[in-house]
Amino acid sequence: MLDSSFPYIAFNTAAALFILARYLYRGLTDPDQKKWAQALAVPGGVAIVLGSPVIRGWLLKGMAGSALDIMSMLLGLFFIGLAVAIWRGLNLLPLGTYAAFAGLMELIVGLKFLGSQMWHNLHVATMHGMAGLEVLVIPALAIALITTGLGCFAALYMLRSHRNQIVGTALFVLSAIFWLIAGLTVLIGVLWAQAPSGLFL
Repeated sequence: MLDSSFPYIAFNTAAALFILARYLYRGLTDPDQKKWAQALAVPGGVAIVLGSPVIRGWLLKGMAGSALDIMSMLLGLFFIGLAVAIWRGLNLLPLGTYAAFAGLMELIVGLKFLGSQMWHNLHVATMHGMAGLEVLVIPALAIALITTGLGCFAALYMLRSHRNQIVGTALFVLSAIFWLIAGLTVLIGVLWAQAPSGLFL
């Protein structure tokens, strides 16, 4: 189930993926690696906070957990690990193994979203006044999960050549765009449902 917390997860994931895409394209050869570590650590920390059922239950009461929360935590841990590795100048290949498993999970969930059963079962809780937007949210979220999963799963190959890095950059940018589309659509639904009658007329 998607609730009013989903836009925060979506926007943070999009920001993290845009930064990762830029790092793949330019940051790997940048002499100043520490600035990239800082940029990746911020969305990583936010993803862990938003994704942790324990933290969310303590600080953000009333926000329902879901598989998206767990995936947010996995990505958050990956970005924190990446930030630490970059900051300390460590080899990134071992971290790519973890990214592959996290990416596989996202890929499976994204493919499942495309199944007919998921289309019937998924409920966008905040969009009572704009039910038609579910048609946009579900495929956007599915594509976002699939492209993110593919990118993370192939992280090891992206480090092998500049050509692979360009492909990875394009994949992560595409994923970030679809995360933004899904997040913005749900946010519009939240604002529509909470706004006084006639505000959007």
